[in-house]
Amino acid sequence: MKTLFCLLILLFNAVNVFSQSGWIIQPSGTTDALFDVHFLMRAQVS
Repeated sequence: MKTLFCLLILLFNAVNVFSQSGWIIQPSGTTDALFDVHFLMRAQVS
């Protein structure tokens, strides 16, 4: 049971470490803290 627990902890840590490797900083045009992102659709997709 301890081995399984350690394996799961290692797996979750590895996923978190490598999940954001391709992110780059994008300018937002504001100095305020941003907490949400909203995407507006130009056309309704059915």
